[in-house]
Amino acid sequence: MFIPLPKATLLVATPKQGNQNLKHLFIILTEPVDGVVITVNLSSCKTSFYDNSCLLDKNDHSFIKHKSYIVYHRAEILKITQLENMTIRQLEQVTDDVFSRIVGGLLKSRQTPNKVKKFFVDYINP
Repeated sequence: MFIPLPKATLLVATPKQGNQNLKHLFIILTEPVDGVVITVNLSSCKTSFYDNSCLLDKNDHSFIKHKSYIVYHRAEILKITQLENMTIRQLEQVTDDVFSRIVGGLLKSRQTPNKVKKFFVDYINP
C-alpha cells in the first residue's frame, strides 16, 4: 500500500536512453496538500559537478551504496497519483536526522526551483 508521508522513500523507475532499467530513490518531504507532495531524489556523485547542499552516504539509507547528493534542481511538486504510477516499491523511511539535512538543503540550495521552495515554506507556515 502506497503511503505518501514525509520521510517516505520510494524506488522510482527513471528510464533514459541507454538505460531503460534505471531507478532512483525519491524522498517525500510533505504530507499531501490538495493531492500533491514535494519530492526530491538522489544521484551518485560521479563527477565533480554536483550540488553539495546535502550529501548522503551508505550509512544514511540502505539503498545508498556510495557518496550521493540530493538533486535539488529536480525537486518537484507531484500529484500523488503520478507518483504512485512511477513507484516500483516503497522502502524504509529516512531518519529524522537525514530528513532534517534534506529539508535544510532544499531551502539552502540555489538549485531548488522557487515554486518548490515557496510551496514548502507555505506548507510549514500555513
